[in-house]
Amino acid sequence: MRIEDGYGIFDVNIVGTFTNQTYLGTFKVKCLLSPMEQIKADKLYRDILGSNAHLTSNHVASLAYAASQLHIRIVEHPAFWEGESIGGSHIVDENVILDVIDKAIEAQAVFVEDKKKELIERQEVLANLIRNKKIVPEDSEEEAPITSSESEEENETLGEENV
Repeated sequence: MRIEDGYGIFDVNIVGTFTNQTYLGTFKVKCLLSPMEQIKADKLYRDILGSNAHLTSNHVASLAYAASQLHIRIVEHPAFWEGESIGGSHIVDENVILDVIDKAIEAQAVFVEDKKKELIERQEVLANLIRNKKIVPEDSEEEAPITSSESEEENETLGEENV
């Protein structure tokens, strides 16, 4: 799996539990859904389950959740996924749908973890700059030292003003 620009890209090579058919291909999924996309996925989930959703088995509810999430998340898919109104809904091998949703959720987890790591790295860089007095917090009365490049810029500006 790789993450690029907020999308998870992964390959599948899945053998269907019922048909023994092999499903090969590459998916590109959104790692995160916007609030409106979350609402659309939830509406689709409720539409799939119908008016008596409370009577639905956990297994069927899981399939409905997977179908609704994947309908919103998938932006590119292999030919075998192409289906009727909801991609993948024609596939009788449920393990294929469940494997794809697992990978889509994994893409989200990897994306979020990568963002956390990036934040920690930025915070460490900032903390080191503050510790080394390269920058000073705003509430401090100290002035940040001027680096050599800043002094050259100031000298050029002062020279231009005096001309």
